[in-house]
Amino acid sequence: MFQSVLLRWHWRPETFAAYIARAGDGRNSAPRIAVGFILIVLFHIIFAVAAFVVGPFILKGYDALLGIDRPLMLYFDTVDTFFVTRFGLALLLGAIGCMWLGTWFVVRTVHKRKLSGLMGATARLSWRDFAASFAVWFVVGAISSAVFFAMDATAARSETGLLDWGFVLVPLSLFILFQSSAEELVFRGYLQQSLAHRFPH
Repeated sequence: MFQSVLLRWHWRPETFAAYIARAGDGRNSAPRIAVGFILIVLFHIIFAVAAFVVGPFILKGYDALLGIDRPLMLYFDTVDTFFVTRFGLALLLGAIGCMWLGTWFVVRTVHKRKLSGLMGATARLSWRDFAASFAVWFVVGAISSAVFFAMDATAARSETGLLDWGFVLVPLSLFILFQSSAEELVFRGYLQQSLAHRFPH
């Protein structure tokens, strides 16, 4: 019913072909790809669990600075409420962003090559392309958000002050960039490059 299609090199853009070829700088067997992906997932799980364990301690320390003294177990009972705070959200995003560390470890130890090989055909980031992509998705995000709020009759402005919101926006944006770039590094970088180099179909 389904036929595999051979992706011949001349069918691909030269830049993409050069990017895929960088996986050949190291060892790129199928078992190494599988082990590498499992290790990256384990890195994420370890940091996510650590975030859930450390979260209540951070919140208790923050409350202590405000003069609030509550039992530690109370924080563990309400840990889900912690992760909707600015500190908790940053911790969760950071736990996902730590896949950067997992990918670096896998590329260096399992595949015996450099992490820079995942950054592009030239082994470096293109800030011009990054800026262009960011501009496009910023416009798309703004339009889609405007349409969503226009269609949602229950949408209302929060009680957060504009100054407070702006103060949190910059560091939170950095955490979001850290988190989203880690996902791109793993799925559109490591997996895509490794699999396309290993399997021609």
